[in-house]
Amino acid sequence: MHINVLPYSLSVVMAALYQGTDTSSPDKYLALKDVREVKEETTLDEKLFLLACEKGDYYMVKKLLEEKRHGELNINCVDVLGRDAVTISIENENLDILQLLLEHGCQATDALLVAIDSEVVGAVDILLNHRPRRASKPSIAKLMQRIQNPEYSTTMDVAPVILAAHRNNYEILTMLLKQDISLPRPHAVGCECTLCNAKNKKDSLRHSRHVTPPQLSDPRPAFRLDIYRCLASPSLIMLTEEDPILRAFELSADLQELSLVEVEFSVASLYTLQPLLELLRDSIPFVLPLYRNDYEELAKQCKMFAKDLLAQARNSRELEVILNHTSSDDHLDKRGLLEERMTLSRLKLAIKYNQKEFVAQSNCQQFLNTVWFGETASYRRKHTCLKMLTVLTVAVLWPLLSVCYLLVPRSRVGQVIHTPFVKFIIHSASYFTFLLLLNLYSLVYNEGKKNTMGPPLEMIDYLLILWIIGMVWSDVKRLWYEGLEDFLEESRNQLSFVMNSLYLATFALKVVAHSKFKNVEDTERKNWDAFHPILVAEGLFAFANVLSYLRLFFMYTTSSILGPLQGVLSKERPQTPPPCQNRPDGQTHAWTSCENRVNFEGFLGRHVKPPATASLLSVPHSVRISMGQMLQEFGKFLGLFLLVLISFTIGLTQLYGKDQKDPAKSVGKDCEGIFCQQQSNDAFHTFMGTCYALFWYIFSLAHVALFVTRITYNEELRSFVGALIVGTYNIVVVIVLTKLLVAMLHKSFRQIANHEDKEWKFARAKLWLSYFDDKCTLPPPFNILPSPKTVCYLVTSLSKWICSHTSTGKVKRQNSLRVSESLVPGGGGRGEWRNLKQKRDENYQKIMCCLVHRYLTSTRQKMQSTDQATVENLNDLRQDLSKFRNEMRDLLGFRTSKYAMFYPRS
Repeated sequence: MHINVLPYSLSVVMAALYQGTDTSSPDKYLALKDVREVKEETTLDEKLFLLACEKGDYYMVKKLLEEKRHGELNINCVDVLGRDAVTISIENENLDILQLLLEHGCQATDALLVAIDSEVVGAVDILLNHRPRRASKPSIAKLMQRIQNPEYSTTMDVAPVILAAHRNNYEILTMLLKQDISLPRPHAVGCECTLCNAKNKKDSLRHSRHVTPPQLSDPRPAFRLDIYRCLASPSLIMLTEEDPILRAFELSADLQELSLVEVEFSVASLYTLQPLLELLRDSIPFVLPLYRNDYEELAKQCKMFAKDLLAQARNSRELEVILNHTSSDDHLDKRGLLEERMTLSRLKLAIKYNQKEFVAQSNCQQFLNTVWFGETASYRRKHTCLKMLTVLTVAVLWPLLSVCYLLVPRSRVGQVIHTPFVKFIIHSASYFTFLLLLNLYSLVYNEGKKNTMGPPLEMIDYLLILWIIGMVWSDVKRLWYEGLEDFLEESRNQLSFVMNSLYLATFALKVVAHSKFKNVEDTERKNWDAFHPILVAEGLFAFANVLSYLRLFFMYTTSSILGPLQGVLSKERPQTPPPCQNRPDGQTHAWTSCENRVNFEGFLGRHVKPPATASLLSVPHSVRISMGQMLQEFGKFLGLFLLVLISFTIGLTQLYGKDQKDPAKSVGKDCEGIFCQQQSNDAFHTFMGTCYALFWYIFSLAHVALFVTRITYNEELRSFVGALIVGTYNIVVVIVLTKLLVAMLHKSFRQIANHEDKEWKFARAKLWLSYFDDKCTLPPPFNILPSPKTVCYLVTSLSKWICSHTSTGKVKRQNSLRVSESLVPGGGGRGEWRNLKQKRDENYQKIMCCLVHRYLTSTRQKMQSTDQATVENLNDLRQDLSKFRNEMRDLLGFRTSKYAMFYPRS
């Protein structure tokens, strides 16, 4: 019989607490305490006044305000909730009454915040345009003075512009920014300025949680997170930034970095199942906590804003201007600007900032497909058989096509070869040829050459060296143009660097071995030194061959069928999870994530009957494993495992390492350590032997006897301690850490399962961009040969350098600079490319304005199609009916105080 223990124990504790109180005195009663202050009780006229403001009775409010001189009406009275007349009129959107109250001098200190929080645009306009009797210009700082009072009743401890940005209200933000309201910029977390150091010494906790806005006259602190919520508002970005897309990129990168620093804002959300655990005995009994960081949510909001803004582009011309826009002159491609090439600077910047949503957007992907196929656009419309035939033809003829491009790069054939799609096929065919040579390399050495200590290099060795030099030259050019940081960020470049380094070391060792042992007689390999150059070279060569075949995964990215295999291994497409519920406060955000969801078909299939259930544990089930994500999670696990392995290794080595081996009792010459099934515990005599034994013990491959035959009585304790240590190791590693690894991989599974299409498109875009430029057109080994284009560029650069160092050349250079200054408006000596850059910037600004207007129109249409539009329509209808009722009552002559009988008593 199942007994619910938790509610019973709670009831017992509560009963004990209740009995512990002194209830013997009958004079003790519950009393209402006002912890703030004792306020005067409102009169009947004041209740009538507040109720008229709530109902929207303009004439009654006007009559009471006019008669307040003869009565005792306090126009600044509050109700039981602490709301004054201005606040009540704003919450009920009675704008005519609000205007009337302000004209009669009602206090409106916190009215602006209430109007912004309620998103009443008309009330914000009235409050900002209202001129107080004693002041000629409104001051936001004076409106916010009451916030410093500890008895202030409202909980909105934010500035008006910050609150409006939190609500993402475009119209209210426009009104506030027209009042010359500045916005504080938060200092960095580790800022060492004088102001931050002084605040840190005064109150470190307050300084870590707050940031003072230096631009405002109001010294009130604002939360750093609140300010970043304000800065991440799409409406504020569109109103204050000339380049909203660039600002969204930079802000998302800053927020992503802050999410790793300020981990205090991480919230652990544990998603558990409602039924009892006994119903899940057929499933895996663990549920993982998912962590949601507020800064990560804001970063995702910025990414989605940049994506939605790009989605407003309507034609290819707008996409071309946006994706080719360059924000600064630091990395400006002047030659590409003059020749009007596809530089795709903004797209490269999006990849650098890891903007996967922006890159995977449908408009961006369509534009990339157009540039990728280029001159071979008809290839996409061909039959599958014709596509395969075309690819095989180009792959077979790649040496001939490379020679044609080397001789005549400007011809029709050269233009086709320069197409990124054809360039990719040629490079892939060259790499497959290299792999074929690697396979043939293992068949060259026969039995007679295996014992040669210094073999000479064969013809196939020289071919492989040519290919390796070509691949190294390609990496060097990419490193020169991209820079070291960008080069190392790409995993494909890292793999290529390691692979080429191993091949270079292999052939260098072969050359060393030939020069050192060419005159030495052949001997058997078992008599060679363990670190012979040939043996080391063969080990490096074997590892390099493994990396060479692993590099093929990056080529699968271009295929829509094999592409997800590079990032995701798929058996079956998972069902789409049900939509996420709204937040508890009723707000729905575009960046709300549905990733933190665990569905167990073992329970849901029996008790809940949805139309489609995402199955993770049934068969057949969806198995989607992100290789990159898995390697990251395994790296984290490896750090824990190595710590446990070293700790237990030191303990066992100290326990058994002092024993000396008895050669007379040795079982055999080749029977030593963990590889001997008849040994006792001699595997724990050395540190490395203990590491090997504990590592292979996980896979049940280490033959280690812990309870050995005790010769003397003294070994009983040591055997027990050794068995206890190894048993504890098995419990910690095999049970705990192994299950932890499964849990970490399961977490990666859930993070990548719903985003496989985005991840694949982002990885494919990165691969495509490496073929869009003309820096590495020819594949190895043809790229090491100087082409006519390279020779022409070299001769031109050399002639310019020689002429610039002669007297005649210096005069010509000065004259050309004067002519270029006259061509540029305002001077500056930048030349013709500067004029083109200015025209492109103007065109970009025009297109960006169009995108912003379309984005606002689309957002407004979405709001009108939701429930919020229905609520607004009901509020408008209620206000119209209230005004009609009041006008009818005014016409009927109800102007006396007897009108109070029509209101319900409070």
